[in-house]
Amino acid sequence: MMDVEVPTNIIGAAYDSVNDYLGTHYELVREDTLAGLRAAVQHVQKNPSSEDTREIAIYDHVSLPNLSK
Repeated sequence: MMDVEVPTNIIGAAYDSVNDYLGTHYELVREDTLAGLRAAVQHVQKNPSSEDTREIAIYDHVSLPNLSK
């Protein structure tokens, strides 16, 4: 499992700057978004022939036209 450094959300005090606030919340939202994907990729790498689970489904023959060039 990857160790990911995620900043702590400050609740009872002010941030030092607007940039610190925005940077912290960007990193928190980014981690919320990527954590599930990271876990799914790690699961599939360890168990390449595993069946779909409640959390993970693998789709074959999928193309993303704007990314496949």
